[in-house]
Amino acid sequence: MKKILIATLIFLYGASMAYAGSSTRTLVIHPLSAQGVFFFYTQTNITGSPFCASQKNRWAINPNSASGRVTIASVLTAYTLGKTVAVQGQNKCDIWANTESIQSLYFY
Repeated sequence: MKKILIATLIFLYGASMAYAGSSTRTLVIHPLSAQGVFFFYTQTNITGSPFCASQKNRWAINPNSASGRVTIASVLTAYTLGKTVAVQGQNKCDIWANTESIQSLYFY
């Protein structure tokens, strides 16, 4: 029974992330901060973004959390060094109404 529960939870987590937006091997082209939110644009459009995300190449980060500040530092580092990044979204626009919130960011 425990194995079935774990498998179900893994499946549901994967299904919830299936529709999250992502950008792969793209450049950060325009970081900015406005009204207490940090945004950045990517060179390519987000694929698989949720319906709420009408901004197709913009991501939002909450600067009020420790993880948000670390992610902002990573975005600015990638921008400064011209590194390509992969971005995974949270499948929601909870930080800014028309911009998907970031889940993770990876350097290449």
